[in-house]
Amino acid sequence: MRRESISALPGLLALLLCAAAGRAAAAAGAPALARPAQDCLTPAVARVSEFNFFPEDYRSVIAAPRPPVEPGTTVTDAADFSIDYFGTYKVVTARRFNATYVLYQCGTPDPTKLPPGAAEGVPRGAASFEIPLYSVAVTDTTVNGFLSELGLVDRVALASPYSVGDCFLRLADSTDGCGLAVPDSYVDPSDAAAAARARGAEAAMANATDAVFRGFEGKGPKDILFPATADPGPLNRAEWVKYVAAFFNKEVQANALYAEIKDAYDRLKALAQSKRPPGPRPRVAWVSANASGVSFRLDAYKTALLEDAGGAPFDRAALEAAGAALSSDPTFGTAAAFLPLGGDGLAALLAQAAVVIDETYHPAPPAPGAVAASLGFASLPAAAAAVPAFGRGAVFRLEGEASPAGGSGWFEGAVARPDWVLADLVRAVNPETAAANSLASQSPAGEDFNFLTQVGAPGALGATRTTSAAACTAVPSCTRRAAAAICPNAYRDCATGKLRAADPEKRCATWSACELGAPAAGNSARAAGATAAAGAAVAAAAGAVLALV
Repeated sequence: MRRESISALPGLLALLLCAAAGRAAAAAGAPALARPAQDCLTPAVARVSEFNFFPEDYRSVIAAPRPPVEPGTTVTDAADFSIDYFGTYKVVTARRFNATYVLYQCGTPDPTKLPPGAAEGVPRGAASFEIPLYSVAVTDTTVNGFLSELGLVDRVALASPYSVGDCFLRLADSTDGCGLAVPDSYVDPSDAAAAARARGAEAAMANATDAVFRGFEGKGPKDILFPATADPGPLNRAEWVKYVAAFFNKEVQANALYAEIKDAYDRLKALAQSKRPPGPRPRVAWVSANASGVSFRLDAYKTALLEDAGGAPFDRAALEAAGAALSSDPTFGTAAAFLPLGGDGLAALLAQAAVVIDETYHPAPPAPGAVAASLGFASLPAAAAAVPAFGRGAVFRLEGEASPAGGSGWFEGAVARPDWVLADLVRAVNPETAAANSLASQSPAGEDFNFLTQVGAPGALGATRTTSAAACTAVPSCTRRAAAAICPNAYRDCATGKLRAADPEKRCATWSACELGAPAAGNSARAAGATAAAGAAVAAAAGAVLALV
């Protein structure tokens, strides 16, 4: 069947694909969310150059590009991704990992299936996705924070069992939730039977979804890498909301959200710099420990957060002078300085720490004495005598929000909301500044911490808040789920057959399904007519397609 004849059937292609996906998902024993009809242009268009579906109002554009660029190129502030826009599709690239995805509007041709050179800017071999995505699996909890901020939980078919947010917990939890979890990625490679089961579970997940969001690794045809945590700065990482949004045609919302986050962050940063107490900046040790020693974290975003909060992180020169061994991994954006337990160098550095942020793994939130022991002290009094942070109760951990299983919200929401993280750090580093200015209390936690806990803090403030699947209201049913429509950026004028740009704020108000060859009518009548006219063709063709699935 030629492409033009497929395009001429109102909604047929989308309906067939949904039916095929539903059958495959049912066979795999996994749920499949249905695509809302209004996601797509109906009737479809046959050429990638027929209309510009992504005019400036719909692009992830923040700052004008400095060097000259070709038409259709978007320059963003984040260091590690780019989005190029063309008539009916976008090309999204995660630069650090050289992963490129071609996203084409539902109801338009897949440009990767056209002859070479027929679609501008489409790299050979790039994976393609029909957008907006409608039934995704999320294996990396970092993505959860961005999906939540964009209001896209209703398009998540499978969530990570390590999720923390209420609604992702509701989806994944098998006891108090829906049990819609992605396969566990931790499999013993020496167990052949377990490895085979894992491969089967991965295949079932791919069949049940139209995309799988992963972290740094993933080579499956439906895999989308999300290496936001490797981007070097707090705001860089937050701007990955636009990367996620591109897969759902949510750039308008992402632009507004990022502008709000950046404004709040910049105002908090200015407050921390201008209103901090006189004297030297408090020295902050951001550390993690194991049985042999302590690592001072030098990750670029952590250093930036501490400086922006009015603190003074340890610098590389001082750490090297104390005998630290420096290490870094530019690919993943990590860096640290390691000192063995019991050494004079470690003791000298910790003696300067007015604040300690400890990210050492503990199976449950530790008492102050346990944190002191992990840093090499025989007792809490010994730590309090040697380290100013212990003496003044300024020891913090990343457990402000946790799941019942102990998962940390730091790894889920903190990347998406650096403004809330900065509010926490201003409160930790310069509590007097935070107490005297309401700006530091405008995040969801108010006068408490969003992502941090104050180790040994009396009372409820500074303690861990446990999330709950029962607290989620956005997923009222596990079996009768439906995604809200994300209408195209253009609509078909049924009276003339022409495509017209939609108002960014009223896309679904102008959406219509036009019956080919019919006179102009109201939107509801046109939609009903299109559905009836296509019904017989859909039924016949669906039987043929499903016989092959």
